[in-house]
Amino acid sequence: MTRVPIALCLLFACPAAAAEPPKLATKLETADPPKELAGPVRALFDDRAVIVLDAAGEVCTLWLRKDIPAAATATERKAGLTYQAVGQTAIVGAIRLARPWTDFRTQEAPAGIYTLRFVLQPVSKDHEGTAPHREFCVLSPAAADPKPDPLPLKKLVAQSGTITGGTHPVVMLLMPHPKPGAEPAIIRKGKAVAVGVRAVVKVGDEPAELGFAFTLAGVWTD
Repeated sequence: MTRVPIALCLLFACPAAAAEPPKLATKLETADPPKELAGPVRALFDDRAVIVLDAAGEVCTLWLRKDIPAAATATERKAGLTYQAVGQTAIVGAIRLARPWTDFRTQEAPAGIYTLRFVLQPVSKDHEGTAPHREFCVLSPAAADPKPDPLPLKKLVAQSGTITGGTHPVVMLLMPHPKPGAEPAIIRKGKAVAVGVRAVVKVGDEPAELGFAFTLAGVWTD
C-alpha cells in the first residue's frame, strides 16, 4: 500500500460558509508580467493581462502562461480538453493580488505576486465531500518559486504554506469552463464568483484551447 504524507492527506479541508459574492468586472490590458517573478518564470508569460475589479478598484491581475503543457490522446482532444490534461504542478499563471485575498479554506494571502500551479486534490477519505471538484491552483510567493519546472507536490505544499506560516497551501478552486469566450468573463454560481478565461495549451507540438475558471470568492455547489 502506498503511504501518503500527512501534509498531503490534509490538503484542502472544508471551507467555511460563504457570504454573498462580490460584484466584479474584468478588462483586458497590455501589462508586462511582474518583475518580481524570476527570469525563467517571467519568460513563460506575455503582456496580456486580465484585470479583475470591484467598486474599490483592482482586486487582482492575472497573467496566463503562453502555452500550458498538456497531454491528451486524439480522442480526448476531439471530445474537448479538460483540466485533467494539464500536468501536475505545472505553472499555469501568475497573479498579482492588489489586496489581501481569502482562499477556499478561508486562509488569507497578503497582497503580492504569486505563481499559480495546477494540482489535483489527492483522492482519500480525508477529502471526500470537501470540494465540488478536484482541480485547484496552488499559490506560491514569486520569490520562492524561481524555476518553471514542475515541483514535487510535497515541496509545493510546503512552499505555499509559507504564505500563511502554516502547513496548508493557499489554494484557488478551479471550476469547469468548457466554452470560454475570447474575452474574460465573470462567472457566478450560487454564492461564488470566478473569472473565466480562455487559455492556450500545448499538446506535444500542437496548440489547443482550454477554459479556466478561477474562483475568487465564495463556495461553489453543484
